[in-house]
Amino acid sequence: MLENFDELRKYCEQLAIHLTNQQELILQIVYEHDTGLTSNDILKLLQCQNPTANRMTIYRAIEYLLEQKLIHKIQSNNTYTICKHPSDHSCQILVCTICGQQQEIHSHQICAALDNLRNNYGFAFSNPLEITGICHQCRQRP
Repeated sequence: MLENFDELRKYCEQLAIHLTNQQELILQIVYEHDTGLTSNDILKLLQCQNPTANRMTIYRAIEYLLEQKLIHKIQSNNTYTICKHPSDHSCQILVCTICGQQQEIHSHQICAALDNLRNNYGFAFSNPLEITGICHQCRQRP
């Protein structure tokens, strides 16, 4: 698991993943947020550092970061989140439907069950697998 952004930067260097300045800024923006960010959120945050950034800048960078498996797209709420274990791409993401909090997990039991389903039914699952529900904090609220 990545402990800080410098570790992510070193990971990219080790794999010869070349990031432009814009891509690195966007990656850092996504890294610094626990909840997923929409492309509009990313654009607004990027424009604080680079006022000339535009929507195409975001879309191209996001596409590249997804290809490099550095970020995940959360389909259920159309947001992006950092991949906390970039060297292990079999993950599940718990998504709270109330607060939007997202937690990346790596359950070998879930992976084994999905492998069995894939083998038995010939069905390919999305990766990351999104599991929606209500987080502990939201369940504790009155």
